[in-house]
Amino acid sequence: MRSRRTPAPPSWLSVVERASAGFTGTARLAADEPVPATETPFRGPGYALTAEIEADQTLFGSSPDHVVVLHGQTSRAPEQRLDPLGDRFPPDSLRGVPYWDQARADDPSPVLCLLSDPPVVRSLLGPDDDLPQAVRTIRDWTESENGEAEIEKRLSEAGKQPAVCYVAGFELSTRTTSDLPGLVERFLLLPGRPGAAARGILQLLHPMTGQLSDEAIDDLARKLLHIMVDERDPEALVAYLSWFDAHRERIAKASPGVAADVRSEAERIAARSFSGPDADAWSHEVARFAHAVTDGGGS
Repeated sequence: MRSRRTPAPPSWLSVVERASAGFTGTARLAADEPVPATETPFRGPGYALTAEIEADQTLFGSSPDHVVVLHGQTSRAPEQRLDPLGDRFPPDSLRGVPYWDQARADDPSPVLCLLSDPPVVRSLLGPDDDLPQAVRTIRDWTESENGEAEIEKRLSEAGKQPAVCYVAGFELSTRTTSDLPGLVERFLLLPGRPGAAARGILQLLHPMTGQLSDEAIDDLARKLLHIMVDERDPEALVAYLSWFDAHRERIAKASPGVAADVRSEAERIAARSFSGPDADAWSHEVARFAHAVTDGGGS
């Protein structure tokens, strides 16, 4: 029997470095047909979509000189498709929502397309969308074989960059670093680092944590706690709390004192309020993850 588990999406780094070309263009939905659950990777039926994409600007490689026809699937019915410019919580700050979940008939959409296997297509949010430049930056890192010091230097000198750049730069640097806790600390403390970048970095850190020694766990937990104390971005706070919750047993074994300090700090964080868009929703989300840490339950 075929598994109904949807595979985890590949990282931006893996997609960009394996793609033969990247370009922006305009996508038009050419076909939108329902398909049964037996033909989808979802746990139910979905829709098979065909898009015709006319290339506009080349990001790397050679853009096709003809209309590209790509196929994708979504579990969303046409009337349930997402508006790329609409409000959503949590925000799609790491640009993980595929074009197929947003595609609508008679609605040409500006997109970014990476000719990887399978191709990756994302809706663009307007002429000032920073995703194309982020893709250029990531591709340049992979082709230039920049080491972690050079990547950190470029991110520091460039000022605030798209979150996906920090995450891809971190992932690339993990291939050569001999000090993972130190690398995590340096990337999280880069000037201008957005909260979404912390979320992406810690998502990558989760599977790596199990391979660390108790000494490295102690070092990493101390560093993350120190950063979390001064963190004010709610998306980043949720990421820190999630990591502490997921690895509570390893932390308690390697560093009981740090585990106690984490619970105390989580109690303070749970009472915080936030300003800006989705302030109430973020306050609730941060408190939910903080209580998971203090209560010892799952998040």
